[in-house]
Amino acid sequence: METTGYRRTERGQALIEFVLILPIFLFLVLGSLDFLWFVGQRANLDFIAGQAAICNAKAGCNPAVYAAQAASGLHLNPAQLTVTINSPKSVTLTYTASSLTTFTRALTFTATATTP
Repeated sequence: METTGYRRTERGQALIEFVLILPIFLFLVLGSLDFLWFVGQRANLDFIAGQAAICNAKAGCNPAVYAAQAASGLHLNPAQLTVTINSPKSVTLTYTASSLTTFTRALTFTATATTP
């Protein structure tokens, strides 16, 4: 009979250890997901900035329209994208990136691209 009491004690200990480790584990997993989501959004913004600068250098191409269309295709919200034309060969994009989870706050990214 004493072995069953010993097993019950170990089971309770494992449950308490799980409850103590779970918040730390969730913090790491959700933080990693948000970090990778922001890295992907930043890479997409850099790509769009380069393409918008090329579009700005061409006659008859509107970089703001091009950037909005490209943003929607790359999982960025076009309503949160601001396009600033610096010169005929330079474009600056500002984007407020929302979090994938509600774990972190929104971040603002800025990307500037020029064409030779």
